[in-house]
Amino acid sequence: FGVQAPSAIEFLGGDAAKDAPLHLRGVVGIDDGVPKDQRAVSEVSFLVEGDGKVLLDTGPLTPDSGARELDVLIPAGTQVLRLRADPGKSDRWDHADWVELRLEKGAQPGQP
Repeated sequence: FGVQAPSAIEFLGGDAAKDAPLHLRGVVGIDDGVPKDQRAVSEVSFLVEGDGKVLLDTGPLTPDSGARELDVLIPAGTQVLRLRADPGKSDRWDHADWVELRLEKGAQPGQP
């Protein structure tokens, strides 16, 4: 998903996480389409929330931060999964990418 911060994307858990935890895996980062002369103002924090509780906060990422891999434990019973991209000091050129996201059952963090 390519978004402009601030933004939020919500998913309903339904039966997927009813009895067992899930892992949200993927990659986040600043879109590489941000013009070079605007890179200094581009800054986004990526947050993953489960039922309103913050499960991951990357802190501010900039174009120089590069891509960051995610492996977030989503507790069993989670009803609402929310992906937030929060802007830095301004929302100019805060183009945020959530890439190759997937929910997986059963694997432990860091395992394929």
